Amino acid sequence: MATDPTTAPAQQAHEIALNLWSQGHTFSMALLRPWNAYQIGINLALILAANILRAVLGPRLHAWLRTREG
Repeated sequence: MATDPTTAPAQQAHEIALNLWSQGHTFSMALLRPWNAYQIGINLALILAANILRAVLGPRLHAWLRTREG
């Protein structure tokens, strides 16, 4: 059975899209395992804490460094 050359790229694109969808679904299911979800939460909390510390301590550190000589 011969395939029409104009439909072959469309079929390949469809197969690629389905494969990407399957891989994305597998990845998202792996993230929902309890320990992985805890790790994501811990990372987000650390990023938030680092940004808060930067906002609070950044200007003070900058002002202190301006008073230093050399």
